[in-house]
Amino acid sequence: MHRLVIVAGPNRGSAFSLIEGENTIGRQMDNHIVLTSSKVSKRHCALLVTTQEVILRDEGSTNGTFVNGALARRHTMKPGDKLGVGEFVLELVRSGVPAQMSTGQTGSFPNPLDGGMLPSNPFELTGGAGALSIPGAGSAPVRSGPANLQEAKFDDLAPKQELPEDLPGKLKFLFEGKIMPTFYGMLMKSEFGNLLAGLLGITLLISVFASVMPMENMAEQGIQREARIRGTVLAREVADRYAPNFVNHTESQIDFSLLTQEESIKIVALLNMDLNIVAPPSRLGQLFSVGGEAAFARKMIKEYREGREKGGGMFLDANTYVHIEPIKAADPRTYANEVVALALVSIDFSRNMVTAGGLEIAYGSAIIYTAIIGLLFYFILLRLIHKPYEVMNDDLDQVLRGEIPRVTKEFKVGNLEKLWDNVNAAVQRMGKGESSGDEGAVMWDQEFAPWLAVTEMGQMGLIGFDSNLVLMTVNPFFSELSGIRSDSVGQTLGQVADQAMNSLVTELKANAERSGNRTATDKFEFQGIDYSVVGTLVGPKDQAGIALLFRKKET
Repeated sequence: MHRLVIVAGPNRGSAFSLIEGENTIGRQMDNHIVLTSSKVSKRHCALLVTTQEVILRDEGSTNGTFVNGALARRHTMKPGDKLGVGEFVLELVRSGVPAQMSTGQTGSFPNPLDGGMLPSNPFELTGGAGALSIPGAGSAPVRSGPANLQEAKFDDLAPKQELPEDLPGKLKFLFEGKIMPTFYGMLMKSEFGNLLAGLLGITLLISVFASVMPMENMAEQGIQREARIRGTVLAREVADRYAPNFVNHTESQIDFSLLTQEESIKIVALLNMDLNIVAPPSRLGQLFSVGGEAAFARKMIKEYREGREKGGGMFLDANTYVHIEPIKAADPRTYANEVVALALVSIDFSRNMVTAGGLEIAYGSAIIYTAIIGLLFYFILLRLIHKPYEVMNDDLDQVLRGEIPRVTKEFKVGNLEKLWDNVNAAVQRMGKGESSGDEGAVMWDQEFAPWLAVTEMGQMGLIGFDSNLVLMTVNPFFSELSGIRSDSVGQTLGQVADQAMNSLVTELKANAERSGNRTATDKFEFQGIDYSVVGTLVGPKDQAGIALLFRKKET
């Protein structure tokens, strides 16, 4: 039989018996061993105990699990090994073999934060806050394992999920297994509202660009298509209208002035097969050598000499389209129509394209309008998510004051059903405190365990004292408010609290004893911020302790 004994950290000296099969460790109440601390994950690690060995597996904890000071994801442990979980150090021992208690120097362990070595145990963190509670009076629930534990493998006891065969099931499996863990990790480091705002902002930006860019491309394609049609029509018109002038050698009568007055028309010219300009008359006889248009004309002349008969065009760049139509005349020797000249038209449609400034305006306007709508939906969504928790917290305050018997379920949120049930179960356990200590000593860890579970659901501070006003528990949130740390557990009220806190606890306990529902309320100030305080007696009447719940007052 094996046990885990806390040899360093809060509640040093506490011991836990391990059962055959899986033993889970974490701060959540459904674990076999509950270590209540902000540095312990909800399900931190697990131990598989067989008759032959004890195997550790980290459950994806935030701060990691350490064996003898070394970070470990899976490790076969032996008696004497020290397990580091948050600020707790637990030693594995066999039943009947006493564990060596730490005196504050348990050896040198590597600091997981900076990779260095510390002279003292890094799990003894003075800044942390921890309290320990054991559900079910220290007896861990028995879980069914393999028929032969001696032959069992640790991975065989871990929950396995097989890839579904249907497509929706596969997509859901991959979504939960590959994508969502990243966002769950982000949620552990960032406040929910900030994370939601970031995701919504990224989504809106993507939607803006995904909607505006196709429209921009469609507009550009439409302008290019119009330029192609316009260039083709003008080139054919020039070829048909001025072909007789070329055949009759009256090129001097050709006038392109009306065409060139249009801003979009870049070049209009008649060229002979030697690439000399025939019209306009002002450039008669000059060699045509205008950039891309000249290169395209040489290409077309070569094709016409090889037998091509039809005209053609091309885009020289993103804003220029050139089209050439042939001018034919009969060869006096063969009486066959041959290409004797070219009608060239170049269209510059850059003025019709959306400029960089226009794009900025379009995108800017779309982002502004989308941001306004996005902000509206953000606040609606945020309120829809927060409202059920606010109502539950208000109901919980009334339950603790004895005004209503249980937390109500007002909203249709399926995922919160189990949470509501757990809260009501915890509240009912609080209400049974009068009879919990009738036989023997009061188990204060069990008395305050439901309170610790309730405070995990919101930013509420908790401090608890036994019937002699000895500190029994304090949660991390209250430690940050007051400076009273978990290593003060076991000290009296006068040793851990100032005069104001001392008076508050004493008065609330006296008022709760006089009230009919074992509850009293007051207010207290920390660093200029007012907190409402609910003090409730826990334990039997003749040995009643008190739990004080601090919650920031709504402004």
